[in-house]
Amino acid sequence: MNRGEGAAVTPLYEDMVHGTRETLAAFGGAVIFVLLIGCANVVLSILGGALGVLLAVWGMPLQVRTVPVHTAFSTRLAMGASG
Repeated sequence: MNRGEGAAVTPLYEDMVHGTRETLAAFGGAVIFVLLIGCANVVLSILGGALGVLLAVWGMPLQVRTVPVHTAFSTRLAMGASG
């Protein structure tokens, strides 16, 4: 009556993770990709900050020249620039 019947013994670990290796590899690749994007954003933000500081230093004399001479603000700017 049991002729042709059989049993297969597999380790529990292999039974639990069977077929998930490809999925885990895809998730690992996605995590690495997101980390690379984060690292690139840090570099870009540092460059943007440095460029902003340079533009502020370069543009301040241009802004000072645009203030009319007869205002109280221009007097304060002149005193700050000389002292």
